[in-house]
Amino acid sequence: MSEFLNIDEVAARFKRSRSWFYKNHKKLCREQKFPQPLRLNGYNIQWSSADVDYWFDTHINTFHQANDNHLGSSYEKLLAMNAALL
Repeated sequence: MSEFLNIDEVAARFKRSRSWFYKNHKKLCREQKFPQPLRLNGYNIQWSSADVDYWFDTHINTFHQANDNHLGSSYEKLLAMNAALL
């Protein structure tokens, strides 16, 4: 895996479109403590792969342990809850 993720790669982790993530990433950062993007080459924003992995691991694992034993189901529920908050 690369050291940095672009907006398309991060959006894919949320199973959402690029435009959805672009519109909502600031709120995710503020309310869900999602990692802040890094500016590379002046305007190109990217995220640290390790930071994004850590965020998903901590948020999904916490949600997963509190709800049921099926990771896919928990992941979908977490995404739905986060989308509802935005």
